[in-house]
Amino acid sequence: HEYGTLPIEEPRISVEELPGPTPIDETMLFKMGLTNTGYGNSTFILYHERKDNEFGLEMSFDDLNQGEHVELASTHLGGATKYGTFTVAPGPEGNYVYDSVTVFIASKCDFELENHRTISALNKTKDSVKLYNIQDLDGNKFIAFTPLCLAAEFYGPLTYGDSFATNSNTLVITMLNPNNQPNEYNNDVTPMASEDMINLDAVKIEYRKVSARSSNHGWTAAVGEDNEVIDFKTQNETNMGIASAVWDISSLDDFEYEVRLKSECMENNDRLPKKLREFYSEPMVGLIDKTPPKVFGLPQPSANLAPGDSHVIQFDEDLDCEKPHIPHVTMHVSEIVSPFDSFSNAVNPQLKL
Repeated sequence: HEYGTLPIEEPRISVEELPGPTPIDETMLFKMGLTNTGYGNSTFILYHERKDNEFGLEMSFDDLNQGEHVELASTHLGGATKYGTFTVAPGPEGNYVYDSVTVFIASKCDFELENHRTISALNKTKDSVKLYNIQDLDGNKFIAFTPLCLAAEFYGPLTYGDSFATNSNTLVITMLNPNNQPNEYNNDVTPMASEDMINLDAVKIEYRKVSARSSNHGWTAAVGEDNEVIDFKTQNETNMGIASAVWDISSLDDFEYEVRLKSECMENNDRLPKKLREFYSEPMVGLIDKTPPKVFGLPQPSANLAPGDSHVIQFDEDLDCEKPHIPHVTMHVSEIVSPFDSFSNAVNPQLKL
């Protein structure tokens, strides 16, 4: 404005409220205030410079696109601060951390005269504010989205069927870290134990009896052979994100169990959204049966067995008779040197299960 006259346009822009931790799959929200303290109603442009936004954050103010105008009435003529929401969404590469971005408000007239990109360089921008939600110890400011709690997955032989079964005292559980997988941008190769996985506290195995599902009984954390709770974050992880642990099931009852993986993050801060604090995999169902079957009663017939007759032996539990046969049965008969078995001749076994 000319010397000795009152300015028509004196915009002010401010951040009224900084956003808290924002999940990477959501939009960050800045509460903004826009005011015209000049002496006339006018039109302004809200924008940011592309040099501040190298990795393509998607930004808008109350659905206004870059360079669209906003009307502001003078506070001297009954106008008031206009409050709105400035939204910031992650760029196409899915980065978590970005440099802060300066947002400008300028006279629409001045902005158009300077061809939309040189206004700040010529010092004709009226006001600006820096958008950020974290600041390091050196005073550097960033826009940082928070990773979701690790979506751990089961991996390996236990996942090959609808369920699993074991008769051992230990069971090897293998998991996959989806954040340690090569991808198009190569920005997700993050082992569980790396310093970049700062939000991850632990990845555990949990189990409960299938019968506990209906009564909604709690889950128990699995322990290893050292009787310590298994944490995959402390296990060796391959460069493809695969880690394994040995679960000690020697003290568990023979029963059918549900088993799941649980990721724990952000020290379980209950002020944060649940998806930032924990993740549960889809459970697997499996049978733990460490007790071998025993012969039930006497073989039939118990006497006068003629050549070619069947000799039937019953057990106190069902045998797993799916092919290929897992059970191996051997029968010893007094006064006959060679035993009979169910496995040495796959085509015509001596004992049929």
